[in-house]
Amino acid sequence: MFKIIPAIDLKDGRCVQLVGGDPSKEIVSLENPVDVAKMWIARGAKTIHIVDLNGALKGRTENFEIIKQISDLPVKIQSGGGIRSMDDVSNMLKYIDKVIIGTLAVRDPPIAKTLVKNFGEDRIVVSLDSKDEKVMMDGWQSKSDIGPDIFVKKFEDLGIRRFFYTNVNVEGRMSGIDIKPVKKILESIRDKDTTLMVSGGISSIDDVSRLKKLGVDGVVIGSALYKGILRLEDLLKLEE
Repeated sequence: MFKIIPAIDLKDGRCVQLVGGDPSKEIVSLENPVDVAKMWIARGAKTIHIVDLNGALKGRTENFEIIKQISDLPVKIQSGGGIRSMDDVSNMLKYIDKVIIGTLAVRDPPIAKTLVKNFGEDRIVVSLDSKDEKVMMDGWQSKSDIGPDIFVKKFEDLGIRRFFYTNVNVEGRMSGIDIKPVKKILESIRDKDTTLMVSGGISSIDDVSRLKKLGVDGVVIGSALYKGILRLEDLLKLEE
């Protein structure tokens, strides 16, 4: 089933939304992320997407206690940011449903295969956050020389079936999606069981509808929800 998932990005213990992942460009800042999670649940969210922005930048989880508190709520959680080892993954999966790994997988693809073997393909999501169609690492501070479509093929060969794509060029700008790189990734997928979730720039119901029609598994939305441009209640109708 197609999924609509609100985002909670954690920075210094707050729920924030950034433009293009730039820590100096906060367009949303809310003091209590647990209360924010409760709000999304009350409005119908079945899953919440949590990113530890401090962790992504520093290479170690920084807001784990908040994630644990949200895990006590009646909602599924997928989370990433600063997860750099198998122990990190194992610890996170004690509390959440899916772990999202980016830098760890891009730098050491075989470890993703081991994680899937140990924890199951549905619990490990490889994140291919990209800028200028090149995969980013280290909290979007460094860039690889390979595109997300090439990485998908590489990871599929290792048995990875769950992918998450964020277009950094449009992230947080609420200017609409760039459909071309999404199509390119989908065209590179070879296994019928492989799924792709998408975020970045989503600012209208039409954006979400287009992505659904393309065949993505779901969307993660942040800024447009927090700014009131989109209503979660309206978007959830597209899950039907």
